[in-house]
Amino acid sequence: MRASRLWFLLALPLIVWGCATQEGGETETTEVAAATPEEIRSLVVEEIHAVNDTIALSHPTTGESVNLVYSAVHESVMETPGGRQVVCVDFVGPEGTVYDVDYYVTQRDGQWFVTDVVIHTMGEEVVLSETDRARLGDVQ
Repeated sequence: MRASRLWFLLALPLIVWGCATQEGGETETTEVAAATPEEIRSLVVEEIHAVNDTIALSHPTTGESVNLVYSAVHESVMETPGGRQVVCVDFVGPEGTVYDVDYYVTQRDGQWFVTDVVIHTMGEEVVLSETDRARLGDVQ
């Protein structure tokens, strides 16, 4: 299963506290088969490759933009209680610091979208608290 486009939110904090709502009458829903962890990882890596294996995020302590270069994707894909998939990806910063970046992936209308991109750890320092991770997991 492939999404036609994945999109990124590239500023920190990237916590979205609401869901899009649809007004009007009834809407038709169709059941979509769940993607495998390999498919979810592949979607994220494909999008990273589409931007030349780089990403710019706000530094968690200074707020300045930091350019990160893709290093590796973690094997595990976690599912949050809210039904979102989370893929952890390692990036390397300009001074060699490894950033663990969490990609939150959500399914809408039969396609998968990256809905949040957040720095989880920077070197050995945890910069996204478990409370904030839990909130992100509840967002749809």
